[in-house]
Amino acid sequence: MSVKDKHGQLSANRAVYLLPMPSTLASLDPGEEAVILAIHANEVLKSRLIALGFRLGQRVHVVRRGAFKGPLQVRIGGTDIVIRRQDARHVEISRIEAP
Repeated sequence: MSVKDKHGQLSANRAVYLLPMPSTLASLDPGEEAVILAIHANEVLKSRLIALGFRLGQRVHVVRRGAFKGPLQVRIGGTDIVIRRQDARHVEISRIEAP
């Protein structure tokens, strides 16, 4: 279908879809929750994160953020874990909106 623009020229209708930018655990603020979608890290770091409870589909809650770009305190299930912000950037998440 074609439509005329404000200058009378024919232009095609185009749908524009914006895909959400992937978020990382490091981008969450205190009090926010998310679900882990992926871990994009080398095998050593990935193994360590999995051993700490960072598994795909797991819910994670940010308790607090350290000052001056310090570590994050996150809660996975009933366990609190402190993780370096640079390591948290390797954990891809999907935010859970508060009701």
